[in-house]
Amino acid sequence: MTAHAPTAVQAEGVGLRAGRGGRRRDLLADCAFRVPRGAVRGIVGPNGAGKSLLLSAAAGLVRPDSGRLTVLGQPAGADALLADVAYVDQHCPLYPRMRAAELLAMGRGLNPRWDCERAPELLELGRIPLDSRAGSLSGGQRSLLALALARGKRPRLLLLDEPLSDLDPLVRRAALGLLLGDVAEGQGTVPLSSRVLGDLEEAIDHLLLIDGGRIRLAGELSELLAAHRLLDRLDLLECQTGPAPWRVHPVDPVDEEPRHLTPVRVDQETQTRAADAELPSLEELVVSYLRSPSVAGWLAPRHAAGPVRRRGPERHRDGGGMTVSSTLRVVPVRLNRPALHPRPVRYRALVRLSLRRHRGTPAAMALASALLTVWVLRTAHDLVRVPAERAATSCAELPYPDRCDATVRDVSDALQAVQHAQFALVAVPALVAAMLGAPLLAQEYERRTHRLLWTQSVPRQRWLAGQLLVPGGASVALGIVAAVLGGRLRAVTSPTLTHASAFSALPYNSFGPVLATATVPALAIGVLAGELIRRTVPATVCALAGYTAVLTLLTWLRRFRQPTLTRFPPHGYDLAPDDWLLRDGVVTPDGRRLSYGQCGPAGCPDGSRVFEVHHSASQLWPTQWTQAALTVPLIALALLTVHRSVRRRLP
Repeated sequence: MTAHAPTAVQAEGVGLRAGRGGRRRDLLADCAFRVPRGAVRGIVGPNGAGKSLLLSAAAGLVRPDSGRLTVLGQPAGADALLADVAYVDQHCPLYPRMRAAELLAMGRGLNPRWDCERAPELLELGRIPLDSRAGSLSGGQRSLLALALARGKRPRLLLLDEPLSDLDPLVRRAALGLLLGDVAEGQGTVPLSSRVLGDLEEAIDHLLLIDGGRIRLAGELSELLAAHRLLDRLDLLECQTGPAPWRVHPVDPVDEEPRHLTPVRVDQETQTRAADAELPSLEELVVSYLRSPSVAGWLAPRHAAGPVRRRGPERHRDGGGMTVSSTLRVVPVRLNRPALHPRPVRYRALVRLSLRRHRGTPAAMALASALLTVWVLRTAHDLVRVPAERAATSCAELPYPDRCDATVRDVSDALQAVQHAQFALVAVPALVAAMLGAPLLAQEYERRTHRLLWTQSVPRQRWLAGQLLVPGGASVALGIVAAVLGGRLRAVTSPTLTHASAFSALPYNSFGPVLATATVPALAIGVLAGELIRRTVPATVCALAGYTAVLTLLTWLRRFRQPTLTRFPPHGYDLAPDDWLLRDGVVTPDGRRLSYGQCGPAGCPDGSRVFEVHHSASQLWPTQWTQAALTVPLIALALLTVHRSVRRRLP
């Protein structure tokens, strides 16, 4: 490989901050490095140094706050990189209810270059049955399953955030052997973050040490180790005070014990004179720099674009194409593996994933619809049995006055049943917002599974469309069923019995186009709450409050959307059954309008006329369709906000 190897990852003045709002803090500042292609770069540092944030930025999940970060020659996070970059989060987020075989099928459907041979190798390594659910696996098995999804993608850049820390030593070394075999076969690049420095020393070519918000060490590992020596206190004093003093810089404070070895940094000229001195191990080098934060960092002269030279265990290929290692076993690779032709990623894969994730949603909606249907139809059947004369104003008007008490109870029970059924119908959209909309994205963020799908070969807008597919269809179907039931309930309900206009808030929202279209904006409000809050319980509460506020606002605006009629009936009220009375009172001879409460104890002035302002029953259906049409911009605004937030989301 030439001295100017192509660059896989390049950072120029990159700054990264963690936290939200006013609690954001700087983790990395003015970070600059290069990762050549075909290398295995180890990224080490203390907890909270920013290793995971840096890998997330390279995967396109986090936007740098400053500087420029390019991956494979393009800006990090570009949609064109989705098929070439794979990322394994340190938490290994997986859908707990999905089986291993279903997750592999998901990977095959969402990635154009899926390799059906690579992924199962890691499952066999961890003895993971294909029919086992991800939630029932151990931590190490979950890590292997997440690594299998990333490896089967055949990426050109594989970003690993401590995926091997949960594995036992044998499985960890075998998994590293598989990864090294992939690099040797396809010249891929693997930036690897791990706390197990012993395994890193045998696997990595380059090292990046992050501490204190800056890069302390960067470069090819062999050059970094060659630039340091282990000396004890006596040898160090002799080197510094001899006839030809060495130019050395202690990395770690010199121990008082005379034979305690201390890593020191030597320049290029001193390296030849110190050839007999002991080289430090990777762990000794890293620990020394971490213990001495005041010591200046050191970047290898060729760390920017140095040649990729495999170090550590000697590796070569025998005549049969076998990769051989003296200590770390590299898995054999086939040099004549046929090239995989990319397949287009279709929406069908997202549809299958949405159906698997929400497999219980259609059944739950069908059960809710059945229960609601039985309740409403039973209420309508009971209303038919109540004769119209039982709603008379007095017992004397009944043909059987001796049964007045039973009649009053029947009428009261019927009225209460109607109100309960109408309330249940009005509550359907609110339940959709709380039970379907709010958890839809909030659970993705809580379980971190969005990081799994955002690193597949699918743009985020398609991911969002797939998320909304099944819940959206279920909410539309439930809204139509509720509207049909509300229409049936209204058809058998006598206005004289309920003493309520169809324009009143509860009856108005329990039938017709208003109820049929209310479930979709309710779902959009719930999805918006889940996207902005990211927590299921608070998002559910906010979705309920948001939908209630929107419904109240539309009810209040309905008074001003339709024309009002003013009448002066000569013999008291003269309203049709579905007329909506807004206000009433009297008009005095001098033209003043007074409510009945303003007339005082003496009554209204002589010559006053009764007036009433109302909405006509003929405006009922136009008003319903107008309110249904007003939900379209509401849905568009909510989904547009969600789409913009998903595109800019910093997980």
